[in-house]
Amino acid sequence: MKAKRKAAPKRKSKKFALWLFLCGGLTAGGYLALPYLSCCFDNACMSLADISGFQIRHIDIKGATPKVAALVRQKLQIYEGEAIFKLSTGDMYKNVCDIPWIKSAIVSKNLPNFVSVQVEQKEPIAVFQKDGVSSLIDANGDLIETVFEKPRGLPLVAGENANRCVSRMLDIIAKYPDLRHRLDALVFVQGRRWDITVSGLKIMLPDRNTEKTLEVLAKLLDNGRINKNTANYIDMRIYNRVIINGLNISIDKKNAV
Repeated sequence: MKAKRKAAPKRKSKKFALWLFLCGGLTAGGYLALPYLSCCFDNACMSLADISGFQIRHIDIKGATPKVAALVRQKLQIYEGEAIFKLSTGDMYKNVCDIPWIKSAIVSKNLPNFVSVQVEQKEPIAVFQKDGVSSLIDANGDLIETVFEKPRGLPLVAGENANRCVSRMLDIIAKYPDLRHRLDALVFVQGRRWDITVSGLKIMLPDRNTEKTLEVLAKLLDNGRINKNTANYIDMRIYNRVIINGLNISIDKKNAV
């Protein structure tokens, strides 16, 4: 009886070893079969698309101008008739956001055969000139697109780091609609202050009290006595002092002109 009791653990050990061998074999076999299973899955998806009509029939792009919509279609790298299951929304999203015109995007697949792209475009606020190249820029100063002609309504901007600083300056100038409408160009000088050109007249602004100075400038230009025909430049860099064609004029900026 004692001998039989001692033999029992050996039988259990053999069963456990056999179980481990079978599990290992199944695991290895499954790993080796992965490429085959993946291929079968892809073929099944293609077959499902062929049988049930899960092929792209519509690509809808919203929020984009015709020009940008064409860039989106090109970047999507998909075509009508392609199996919708084969597409990755993550890849499509990345490709669309790589377009400099795109601020944000939402890409979705709508079964059985519809791809939807909703985009928000960047809005150009000026034309930034550097090293002989002119580029549209957005409010963050990011370059959008190289241009060879200045679009109507957008001012020229130049100067080191001017593209990153001009948005705030334009917001201040926008408080004076007539001044903004007549604005031609802005030059960032030594990273501290701006020179602006309004209807062909150059105005040198200070590095402080810019908003108050622009208020005075708007009044000076509004009365019509100062323009590019009567002045070559206006120097307003000194507080309470306006220099027109080299002539000093005292100005009370609280009750200007």
